[in-house]
Amino acid sequence: MTTAGMPQAARMPASVAKDFRTDFFCYAVNYYMTDNAAKPVTYVNAGHILFPASTVFMGEKNDNFASLSPNHVRSYFGTAVQPTSPDAMSHFVFCDGHVELIPRRRFSPSLGAVTEADPPQSGLVNFLPYPGAKH
Repeated sequence: MTTAGMPQAARMPASVAKDFRTDFFCYAVNYYMTDNAAKPVTYVNAGHILFPASTVFMGEKNDNFASLSPNHVRSYFGTAVQPTSPDAMSHFVFCDGHVELIPRRRFSPSLGAVTEADPPQSGLVNFLPYPGAKH
């Protein structure tokens, strides 16, 4: 697709386009919210989510996987230099509808956050919507 037919306001200036990384701002649905192996795709019943305000629905990523897990999040916001730094931040949409900018130390199991094997906990960032959820 070319930009020739696009309105001027929708085009990216050439000076910016040369440095633009298309993989920065990709979003995906939480790995545990869909069953990609099923045909047709099935979804988690919202009534089964124990803590909607702390359960991730969607988040930022920059890879080619169709879904999101804590291991696939790349954090490009905040004051951290590296996207894997504990203070690097990412945006998440939670199951109750709110959006929050969260530092890696609060969602990355390698930094001590809740793991996908742990039961969901109120007030913590959860990827597992209910105990025993499987993908």
